[in-house]
Amino acid sequence: MEVYLVSWELFRQLTQGSRTKAQACPWLGAMLRRNKRWQSIQYLPRKSNVRRQRAIPVSTPFPCADSLAWGRSRQRPHSVHRLRPGDIDVVAAIGDSLVAGSGALEEFALGAIVEYRGVSWCAGGDSTWREFLTLPNILKEYNPGLRGYATGTGEWLARNARLNVAFPVTSDEVAYKKAKILVARMRASPDIDMERDWKMVTVFIGANDLCSASCLSPVAWSPAAHARKLARALDYFYDHLPRTIVNLIPVLDVSVSVRVVRPLMCRLMHSLFCTCFHRGGGELADLVHMARLYQKAEVALVESGRYDGREDFTVVVQPFMRLFNAPPAPRQPLPRCTRIISGGYKSRRSAGGRTVRPGELPSEPAKPLLHSSSQGTHNPDKMLVDSRAGLSDDVTRHSLQTSPLYRPSLGIWRECISVHIGQAGVQIGNACWELYCLEHGIQPDGQMPTDKTLGGGDDSFNTFFSETGAGKHVPRAVFVDLEPTVVDEVRTGTYRQLFHPEQLITGKEDAANNYARGHYTIGKEIVDVVLDRIRKLADQCTGLQLKVFVTNRSCSVYDAKQRKVSSSEVTSESKYITAVF
Repeated sequence: MEVYLVSWELFRQLTQGSRTKAQACPWLGAMLRRNKRWQSIQYLPRKSNVRRQRAIPVSTPFPCADSLAWGRSRQRPHSVHRLRPGDIDVVAAIGDSLVAGSGALEEFALGAIVEYRGVSWCAGGDSTWREFLTLPNILKEYNPGLRGYATGTGEWLARNARLNVAFPVTSDEVAYKKAKILVARMRASPDIDMERDWKMVTVFIGANDLCSASCLSPVAWSPAAHARKLARALDYFYDHLPRTIVNLIPVLDVSVSVRVVRPLMCRLMHSLFCTCFHRGGGELADLVHMARLYQKAEVALVESGRYDGREDFTVVVQPFMRLFNAPPAPRQPLPRCTRIISGGYKSRRSAGGRTVRPGELPSEPAKPLLHSSSQGTHNPDKMLVDSRAGLSDDVTRHSLQTSPLYRPSLGIWRECISVHIGQAGVQIGNACWELYCLEHGIQPDGQMPTDKTLGGGDDSFNTFFSETGAGKHVPRAVFVDLEPTVVDEVRTGTYRQLFHPEQLITGKEDAANNYARGHYTIGKEIVDVVLDRIRKLADQCTGLQLKVFVTNRSCSVYDAKQRKVSSSEVTSESKYITAVF
């Protein structure tokens, strides 16, 4: 512990220039006098100011100088929607190292342990905007009496940290605790009037969850879990902070760390502090996609109206962090552990009477088959392009418009019904529907708060969701298991209000991997209930085209029995695909 304290103090103080250990740490004088050789060791000074911004000369006026006169209201407004920049009296922030300013002015990677809170972009107030262009330094031009910003260097416990309570390498698990600490500091400060002062709080957290946790426990660190943890902190602010505007910064796409030039030391540190991303393998595309889902979950939380109940409080998503998002990854093939078994496909004939072979682009506007074959002159992957995407390839456009999953009258895909069978099927389905909801902006209760921004003609979500008269979106899915344990997790989970009770079907005991029990006794008892529910879902479809059965090996016998009956009774026009894990 003593060695750690010595090293920390040396790193913190030696950044100010070349000095001996005795000069850098006077409080170590007694210990250093025991060995005179220690006092002769010199440390290299900072070579340059390359990490500092170029100073803005005094001759350059403030960019918004014309607004300084009216930047502060004559009387403090009562509504957050009438705020001006000068009305902000207090700034504060919670987050990780990107808010704490770790290594902000250091030229060496090991200097990342030094927290330059005074130059933090959202909570630092060192000097002026001409030397450090930070949010507090900009607000100080409108309100010289601004309070709460940090100065100098130090940990979040230091007095000069003030209301910057960010902690390096932190996760959203501690966002709630940080919110409580921040509110307690505000109340303890004699310079802050909790009831009258307007406060701006910046929340920027979640990058470490992507870096070091999302690959280890996808459920505990899912986008929905991130939104729940973030909501706890925002709820606390909502309940305990009057006159507050919260700047919610979307989570950073951590792939930016490999899209810049990195020296060897940075590579080593990244492998330690961002293991999910820099441990090698094929996680790059997954984390890029997960970052977007985190961002969508944050936006969905704010747009849900959860924090619209007060006139003096609001949460605003600041979208600039999305500029660091990586380009979307190209479509990847299915993993080898997944086997797609296709059946029920009928050959169709074009207007000229010639049979259209799998993978071939018809010469006349017939309906090509949707299949998994890679033969032929046409790439079937292009048939899965979203109808809202821009199409520049004539072949892709023709495939989209003639696909059996496309309705020309409405410009959307036809309906798909998903049946999730067994423990693995139900667990996969529970995770998949969470992703579907996030990608379509649907809340866990089935509501879509962004309806007004989607446009009147866009209802592409109807492929997987049906909309009730009350505006609730219900998945076109059925969950089936012979014993209730796994399905009960869906019934009591975050998305329990998303599903209709009739969609969650369970028996009383499992078949214990016994063929006879699964085919003739236990499975036979509920197969009629399952088929009846599938019929109801099919009746709600105007153009049912696809049934997807997701199952595991132990339920393959029951699944085969159900597919045999379902494929013949529901509709002869629809197709089915079975995924066996």
